[in-house]
Formats: sequence, structure tokens, C-alpha cells
Amino acid sequence: WLVNLLASCRHAWLVISHDRHVLEQCPTIIGELDHGRIERYQAPYSNYLVERRHRRETMSKAWVAYEEEAKRLRDFVAKYKAGQKSKQASARAKALERLAAPAQPPTRKLALPLAFEHVPRSADEVLKIRGLAVGYERPLVAAFDSIIRRGDRVVIKGLNGSGKTTLLRTLIGDIEPLAGELQFGIKVHHAMLSQHIDLILGDRSGGEWLENQVPVLRIQQARNLAGGLGLGRQALSRPCNQLSGGERMRLALTSLLLRDLNFIILDEPTNHLDLSAREGLEKALSRYPGTLFIVSHDRQFCEQLATRWWHISEGTLLETNHSK
Repeated sequence: WLVNLLASCRHAWLVISHDRHVLEQCPTIIGELDHGRIERYQAPYSNYLVERRHRRETMSKAWVAYEEEAKRLRDFVAKYKAGQKSKQASARAKALERLAAPAQPPTRKLALPLAFEHVPRSADEVLKIRGLAVGYERPLVAAFDSIIRRGDRVVIKGLNGSGKTTLLRTLIGDIEPLAGELQFGIKVHHAMLSQHIDLILGDRSGGEWLENQVPVLRIQQARNLAGGLGLGRQALSRPCNQLSGGERMRLALTSLLLRDLNFIILDEPTNHLDLSAREGLEKALSRYPGTLFIVSHDRQFCEQLATRWWHISEGTLLETNHSK
């Protein structure tokens, strides 16, 4: 709906978004704010990626050429300023003063280096669902059957309020099913990343929460990984409720990366994550050998990962092999 609205709008508009599908389909101009500067690019997003890479390569070459020339002049001045070539050294010194430095290329923001390092092998049949109906007083999702196998990546789609999160919470046992049963396979170890991460973290410091989540022998590894994700000592010493949304999500992801999990349930995992973080998470999940359940409004994120699609509409769950 939003994509169609923006694409058909005849007025000028300004949108801040990390959604790559929106950025590909809607804008005519993309502005990137980086290191205090705004760079303007011609849309769509795919063109922005190509143009940004070209600009940064050009800037890097110009900067390298500048540094080489400046070094050559400095070395000549240092070597000959007191000798027979002092006049030439003086001329080189003036040339060095006149040498204009080009714009320094911004530090490239790489996709976050995420990887699931501890993934024990589960049974081939991870979860058997028989006649499962979920909801509260009344069903949000009517009874259905399904078998989830190792390596499946199930994306659940549906309107807000259709029961996606309720279904996920039922799968992990937070909510009792209204009907039916769930049977997990042998050696299945699961966890859920909730979109309401602030309620889970509480008011403890980030470091305290993280230490309670990972095995003792991996605490230092967890702190190192958190640091690589931008959560240094200062961030980990703050209460979780004082961390930004992005910091809280990265803290939770750090925990998942270092636990022995082979079945991960993700409820809006890209909330509060910028593009580099989304791309890093997407790459890590694409290499994850375990089983995934995903609820996300990030269309490209889902399409890159899904092997199965569950659509919830008017209380009924239907499975398809596509996102539509």
C-alpha cells in the first residue's frame, strides 16, 4: 500500500527508510547522510549502490594519488633543504603548501560480521504440528497441520493483528494452544527473538544480561563480538532500558549467535537495524544450517531467506511457495 501510494503521489515527499524494497520502487532521488555530509544519488536503490561504489573508488584513487604526491614532496624537502638543492627544496615546500587535498573517502560501512558458530545437529523432523489452533478466547489462526524439517526457513506473512506473533509464541510454549499439539524432534534447541526486546532485557546492564544468556566459557567471546557490533564497554555498562533500539537488538543478536541453537524464531528481527546490520544478519542467516521461523515486514529480507511461506488471512493459514 505504501509503495503504491508513494509511487503515485504527484507531490514532493521525503521519506527516511531502511527498507530496500521501498528504496528501489519509490524515490526519484536518494540522499545518503554519512560522516556529516549528504550525498545525492539518482534512484533507484540498485543504481545508488553502483554509483556510490563508483564514487568511492574515484575518491579513493584521488586520495591515494594526493598522499603519494605529498609524500614525494615532503621527502624531497626533508632530504635537500640544507644542501645544494635547497632552492629546489624551497620550491617543493611551496608546492606542498599549494597542494589541495581532495575529499577524503568515507570509511566504508561493511555488513556486520555475523556468524552462527555453535549449531548442533537436530533430528530431520524438527517439529510436527497436528490440528494446531492459536489465539486467546477465540482462534486467531484456525486448526492446521504441518511438518517442519531441518533447514526449513518459514516466513509467516499476514496483516497486523492476524496472529503472526501469537503463533510464534505458541510454538515456543509461551502461549497454550487452543487446540492441537506440537511435537518437537530429538535434540531440537530453540529460542525466539521478540520484537518487544525491551520487555525481555529489563533494566539490568547490557553486560549482565549478556553474561546470563551465554555459556560461561563464551562470556569473553560474547563481549568481543558485542564490541565488533558497536557495543563497547560503555554501552554494555548502561542499563538495557537506556540503550537505543538498535543497540538492544544487536545485544539480543549477540546472545543468539553464541548459544547452541538449531531452531531460531525471529519476530521482526530487522526492527531498529540499519542497512549494514540488516545485510549482515541476512548473510548470517543464509548460511545458518538450522531451522528458521521469520516474521518481518522487510520484503527483500524475507525473499532472500524463505524456503516456505505461510500466509495468514481471515483466520486461515495457507502455505505457498511464493511471497504473494
